[in-house]
Amino acid sequence: MNKNEKEWLVRTRTGEILGPFTQHELVEEMQKRTFYPEDEIAPAFGQWVSAQGLSHHDVDEVTRTSTRSQTFSRQTSSTPNHAHSKDDAEDLTPTPTPEFVRPFPSPSPQTKAPTPDPIPGNHTIPEMRLSIRNWAPIALAVIVLMGLWKFVGELKPSPQNNGSQTNNSSHSLEESSPFLREIYGMIHAGKNQAALKKLTEMHERGGNGDDDYIIPYAGLLITEKESESRARKMLEHLLESASSKPILKARAHQWLGYLMLEQDEGDMGESHFLEALELNPKDPATRFDLGRAYLKQEKFAQALDYLQLAELEAPDLWLIHIYKGRARLSLGNLDEARTSFRVAIDKSPDRWMGYIYYALFLTGAHQQEEAQNVLRRMLTRDPQFELNTPAPFGFYQERVNYSEYQAAFLRVMDKGASEIRDLGKFYIGYLAHGPGGAESKKIETLADRGG
Repeated sequence: MNKNEKEWLVRTRTGEILGPFTQHELVEEMQKRTFYPEDEIAPAFGQWVSAQGLSHHDVDEVTRTSTRSQTFSRQTSSTPNHAHSKDDAEDLTPTPTPEFVRPFPSPSPQTKAPTPDPIPGNHTIPEMRLSIRNWAPIALAVIVLMGLWKFVGELKPSPQNNGSQTNNSSHSLEESSPFLREIYGMIHAGKNQAALKKLTEMHERGGNGDDDYIIPYAGLLITEKESESRARKMLEHLLESASSKPILKARAHQWLGYLMLEQDEGDMGESHFLEALELNPKDPATRFDLGRAYLKQEKFAQALDYLQLAELEAPDLWLIHIYKGRARLSLGNLDEARTSFRVAIDKSPDRWMGYIYYALFLTGAHQQEEAQNVLRRMLTRDPQFELNTPAPFGFYQERVNYSEYQAAFLRVMDKGASEIRDLGKFYIGYLAHGPGGAESKKIETLADRGG
């Protein structure tokens, strides 16, 4: 292997992904950072091996994500402390709605109570130390892993082995034609209605001789609530057609699952997401959506598994980290939930949603002053950021109940300064109503004033 290639990832015992590292960098990091034995190491294609158990080379195949990975080393309770509310998700908009009424769980016997963060806003994961006697077997394990590189690589399934000729790239459709590149570019820029108009015109002309356009067309019919029934018929037709390419079938399953999840229907799309992953195992949106389906089924450990698998392909997506925090909180893993909420802020510091979740977590942990500091930091971020940076297309997003967010803000700031409470009302009102709302002029005046 070329030592300059960045091929290695490390997953810490708290579930955070570090890297990628070259082989040389990995050895240096082992000497410098001295990771815990519970940490896991993997080549970049995503098969994890426990550092401590590597000498037994019990390597689990995690790229076949239709089954749960058995290599996760974290210790969690399988019994949730509480359930998600029935109103967890009703409609679709750019971001998810938290469950503010849910009680804060008591730590399980395996879970330590959260400790205060010494520096509000510091999102760096603490450096992990280990004694020399524990470091030696890990260093040996790394050497053994490098020796097993070819052995592990042989376990990676090829399209011929998994029964499909699919491209696992999540952008395989977006790159297939100039027309679709234009459509996905419009979607990524938040111009959904303009993209939908172009797709409708294409469909009314009888298509372009290729069914690729049906996937974004059906997706927009669902997310824009234009005609979910028409979207369902088109997607089912793709699945029934013998000529449909595997990647199209995978996307059709994903959007049918998305629709079931959005409508609280049946198994919340679980079966469709699993079918999609059989055809396109590394798609992060499908992994994420399946994690969300398990959250709604209150299968929190399974939800966390798939959210972490989604993170492998999209490590910087704030939305994944918010839901990882929710799953961990439901499992009673308070320290790990805290980390996830803070990482969500770190990955997208201008997005207000992460601040709300973290502040609510701190309030539940009876750290009211720190929770208020977090919301004060939220109020320094540009409220227009959310309008200009929509969440990724295809990742399940719940309806935002802005009244609920405003009530949560006021609850956290219960004993805060009245001017901060008033500013919070204007800020969240602006998010709800946009530049044309009644709050617009007040927000612009405050922004011009500065501070």
